Amino acid sequence: MSTLASSLEVLREKPFRHFFIGRSISKLGSSLTPLALTFGILGLEGTGADVGFVLGAGLLPQLLLLLFGGVVGDRFERRLILVGSDVVMGGAQAVSAFLLVTGRAEIIHLAALQFLVGAADAFFNPASSGAIRDFVGASRVQEARSLLGISGSSIRIVGPAIAGVIIAISNAGIALALDAASFFVSAWILSRVRVGFTPLEFKNSIKSDLIEGWKEVASRSWIWGYILFACVFQATALPVLQILGPLIARDSLGGAAGWAFLLSAQSAGTFISGFILLKWKPKFPMRAAVTLCLFTLPFIVVLAIPNVQVAWLLLPAIVWGATLPMGDNLWFVALAAHVPDQAQSRVSSYDWLGSLALAPAGFWLMGHLASALPASQILLTVAAINLVCGLLLFGLRGIRQLERLQS
Repeated sequence: MSTLASSLEVLREKPFRHFFIGRSISKLGSSLTPLALTFGILGLEGTGADVGFVLGAGLLPQLLLLLFGGVVGDRFERRLILVGSDVVMGGAQAVSAFLLVTGRAEIIHLAALQFLVGAADAFFNPASSGAIRDFVGASRVQEARSLLGISGSSIRIVGPAIAGVIIAISNAGIALALDAASFFVSAWILSRVRVGFTPLEFKNSIKSDLIEGWKEVASRSWIWGYILFACVFQATALPVLQILGPLIARDSLGGAAGWAFLLSAQSAGTFISGFILLKWKPKFPMRAAVTLCLFTLPFIVVLAIPNVQVAWLLLPAIVWGATLPMGDNLWFVALAAHVPDQAQSRVSSYDWLGSLALAPAGFWLMGHLASALPASQILLTVAAINLVCGLLLFGLRGIRQLERLQS
């Protein structure tokens, strides 16, 4: 088993060290945004449907651009893609902050700007997945992602609390301004990364590259099966968390402060999970990943209890925060180990596309259902759907039998 000290050795790799610092700073800013954006919309007298509309607008361009982003990530230097994406996202959040602070914001403005953030993210995410392997090699991806997870979760423990304080004493736009600044600083640091990169040869057309990427996905049941599961989760569980959660918090959990506390508890769980993954390397990573993702459901079930108190949600929030990133980490480790290097970004783009395929519709639907049905009914239905889908995954041989490659 690896120790924490040996796992920290990946930080000796200068390219990854720059990437780690840049991503940590960016995550600090981004940890303020979900709460700030949601309560900024509610502050404009927006409804649950408006929250779903704005958040869904950030996901829609990813559906349109992710496959192209994957091809770009395999053809061009990934470092430049990361820098350019950070600059675009920082600019969009800066404008959002200005509109909220000056009182000129409207729902349609915020939706359009989140659309732009999502478009840049469609290039950032596939390139990022390949870049981590570029920086540390396939055998050390789990350690690298674990350290990134520890950093991100440490930041997100305090981030929502900071956002809650800012919203309470000032304006949600201030939190978005800090997010914008973090993107710009991250872009500057990532621009200093130097790492070798062998781009995909241009002998094939983009269409051919996409077909080859799809073949990599379709030939592995554990890939397309997990993507389908993630699609259901992203379209149901996450909209419930981001739309119904703040609405319930506003009515019975003490508003932004209560919800910020639970988000910080989730991040505390993620912090713990990072240390676990530095040592724990299950023989069957996909079997473990699916099991871990199912442990997010108790939070949704407890949230469905009428007049639920913050204390009741504390442990389920920590469990959610610990198990979901652990499942994601094992998934990315499996991709890095079993997918050819030259197809990494394209397979990642199919992953992101499939996972988010129904998310905009899910946010739109949950926003409208929040005004039409009791929250408990929606929450329990979502938990049941995800439980059934997760259990069905164990029927796939690839999920059950995929073994970790020994490094």
